[in-house]
Amino acid sequence: MLTSVTIKNLRNHADTRVEGLRPLNVIAGPDGSGKTSFLEAVHVIHRIGVASPPNLFPVGSLRAPELMARSGQRDYSIAAWGDEDGRAWHAEVSFQRVAERWSGVTLVALEGGPRTPASHGVAGILGVPDWFKTAVTDAKLLRLESSALRGASRPQQPGAGCAADGAGLANTVAWLARDHAVRFRQVVGLLREVVPEVVNVSTAPVPVSESVTRTARAGRSEADFEVRREAMAEELAFDTIDAERIPAAHQADGALFALGILASLILPSRPNLVLLDDVERGLDPPSQRRLIRVLRRVAATDATLQVIMTTHSPYIVDELAPEELWVAGRDATRQVRVMRMLELPDADGALRVLTTGEFWSVLGDYRPEGGE
Repeated sequence: MLTSVTIKNLRNHADTRVEGLRPLNVIAGPDGSGKTSFLEAVHVIHRIGVASPPNLFPVGSLRAPELMARSGQRDYSIAAWGDEDGRAWHAEVSFQRVAERWSGVTLVALEGGPRTPASHGVAGILGVPDWFKTAVTDAKLLRLESSALRGASRPQQPGAGCAADGAGLANTVAWLARDHAVRFRQVVGLLREVVPEVVNVSTAPVPVSESVTRTARAGRSEADFEVRREAMAEELAFDTIDAERIPAAHQADGALFALGILASLILPSRPNLVLLDDVERGLDPPSQRRLIRVLRRVAATDATLQVIMTTHSPYIVDELAPEELWVAGRDATRQVRVMRMLELPDADGALRVLTTGEFWSVLGDYRPEGGE
């Protein structure tokens, strides 16, 4: 389990340290306060087992290494500490700009040993014990998008789950229903708790048009071209208290977002660390509260699961204990700070009379350190 993270000079984080992470964690704050950057940093450090520094930033989901540094900085780093079945680990990735070129290095320290440069072998695989490789590769970052969740999806690797934006959800649900009926019923049951209007979820095959690249050759010359072909894909449908077989294209966002989160958590091969950006998206306030209660129950029944979420919602914050909450904001010098709610000025007194959501709502643009 991840316990602490330090970020220096990455995007809007000059020097951020978060300690004492728990099974369920939420970072609350306004736009531009470093919440998403924090999740990205955690995701990057959990890719070191399968990728060398130049390839730590997945194409299409995170920026290239040279674009992650704070303005005017020539280096940045991400460090993490954790515990895997009683064995302590520490990992660090740092990038430095020399002339016009960015280069990176990975350092690891296992079970109290010294930090040493890590060696990446064939295909970028890190040369470390298997237990550590599991600890630093088993994470998934979800930034769900409505259009991706609604889309029909082609068959993919069984058990892979949906993509970071939710693409492939229909195929994931179809696979669960077909090969893991107990887990599928669990997902549907939890979804009904979060969005009571939903009665059931199903999928059906539908034709879709896809683009395929072909190569034409004439003598020693060749050229690629695209052709369209028809293929079969899976499409989601929802039974609700009002109607049956509502296509995903016409279903309210809340059920789609909740289904994407729950399916990712209940997969047989789900990652041990799940990072959820803007967890409240698409959900009305009562459903936000119900989602957190469900997530808490899922985490409580699985000691290997850790969830770190970001939110703008006081209703999400209200469902959490102060020790599960971090508040992101900017200090008097406009630097991003991330602090435990319990460490904020007047937190002890305020939390005697206010709920966590009420306290966070009245903080405004707080000054974590050196404020006025």
